[in-house]
Amino acid sequence: MNKGILIDMGDTLIHTNNMDFRKSFNYMYDLSKTCNCEKDYFLEYSYKVFKDIFYSRKYLEAKLIDFIRLLIETFNLSYDISLEELEVKFAFESCDITKVNNVKEVLEHFKSKNYKIVVLSNTCFSRKAIVAMLDDLNQYFDEVIASSEFMVRKPYEAFFELGISKFDISRDNIYYIGNDYYFDIYGSSRANLKSVWLNENNKEKNNNLKVSNYIEINDFIQLIEMDF
Repeated sequence: MNKGILIDMGDTLIHTNNMDFRKSFNYMYDLSKTCNCEKDYFLEYSYKVFKDIFYSRKYLEAKLIDFIRLLIETFNLSYDISLEELEVKFAFESCDITKVNNVKEVLEHFKSKNYKIVVLSNTCFSRKAIVAMLDDLNQYFDEVIASSEFMVRKPYEAFFELGISKFDISRDNIYYIGNDYYFDIYGSSRANLKSVWLNENNKEKNNNLKVSNYIEINDFIQLIEMDF
């Protein structure tokens, strides 16, 4: 029987440690050949507007590359690299990236069973940027879907339906794997998917959310032991 895996990115495939977008705005300023304001003002303004926009998202996604373009136009910034290349560098300046424990072994396991694997990630970064962040894990994926490219984000059902559409099998044979109980497990449950909650840090579930048909693990390796 053919099976498919939809999988989250952040803290499911990779950890984005010490995330701080202020470091990226500092990098943007230093890299630019021109700017019409002082650095302190640029940093204060950029981070304030960033928080106003990106910290209030619910079902609709915002695109970081559009925000970068806004800053470029507002402050007359100029670069020797393309906007797309600047976004990728912005992403890597914002955090330190490490792989989740045992993730490669589990992806190898899925591939050995000929599972189709599609990344479905909430992210303000473009697909190009998150592909760069995933690095050598990309070899295991049939497709990478970034919410920034499609306007909607988890837990909204429409984003899960987009992921499901990439398979030519029944959703009964598609599993969703994620680390966040609200965005991933509650969201995928609303889309009637079987779910796996990767709960590395033993977080408490929200009993106010109606969730069904999921299993909880604290290490990826358990999926191999279960012959998932």
